[in-house]
Amino acid sequence: MKKNIKLTMALIAMIIVGMVLFGMRMNQVSKVTCDVSSVIAQSGDTLWDIGYKHCGGNKANMEEVRYQMIKLNGDVIQPGQVIILP
Repeated sequence: MKKNIKLTMALIAMIIVGMVLFGMRMNQVSKVTCDVSSVIAQSGDTLWDIGYKHCGGNKANMEEVRYQMIKLNGDVIQPGQVIILP
């Protein structure tokens, strides 16, 4: 009986630690800072390329950068279009 209680407490502690670490990681990923507020799209540019060049180049947060750029600009860009960065 005591062994089951200890095992349960250990499992609960591991779950809590995992949730805290996951929350900290999500907080890091969601932070997006770019060096400019907008750029002009050139022929051949992609949102991924623009985000990588101007928003830190951190591969860990590029999905978040791209997601925010799509929300701001749509998922299709054209040369000459002003691209708003997050």
